[in-house]
Amino acid sequence: MNKILVLAIGMFVFCSVSKSQSTFGFKAGVNLANQKQAIPWWDGGTPMPVETKPFLGYQVGTFYKTQILNRLWFSGEVNFSVIGSSKKMAGEGNTIYDGHEKLGYLELPLTIQYKIGKFYLGAGPSVSLKLFARNTKVGGNTYELPFYKALDAGANVLTEYTV
Repeated sequence: MNKILVLAIGMFVFCSVSKSQSTFGFKAGVNLANQKQAIPWWDGGTPMPVETKPFLGYQVGTFYKTQILNRLWFSGEVNFSVIGSSKKMAGEGNTIYDGHEKLGYLELPLTIQYKIGKFYLGAGPSVSLKLFARNTKVGGNTYELPFYKALDAGANVLTEYTV
């Protein structure tokens, strides 16, 4: 009985997806990201905030969108995204230099979208896998940042306009 029910549901989903409108494409864009950071004191006191500035990153990827119901769509994406921040950092001999923290992620967002005319409104979960995290001294050395977690989860909210 359970096998027949699973088979019937699978056939229904396959048939509805196969007759629905679907699109596939590529996307690219810019990220303007910033981070809030604080440096902990060695004695366990209140962490000292670090002044950071936005960093201009980028995003490239692919998407697949399929219609579920009349105005309801499902979208899945695979993106490579670079985010980070810029800040003043202390170097050797009490020198101060400009540094950029860059983080590269492979993102997998899933979104349910509602279509109103040529506009789409959507929301859904996202999972990201960190590919790299490094600090680059402007005009100088680069070193890895090991303290960022390898996996990140979040939520997406989007608006879209089709031409």
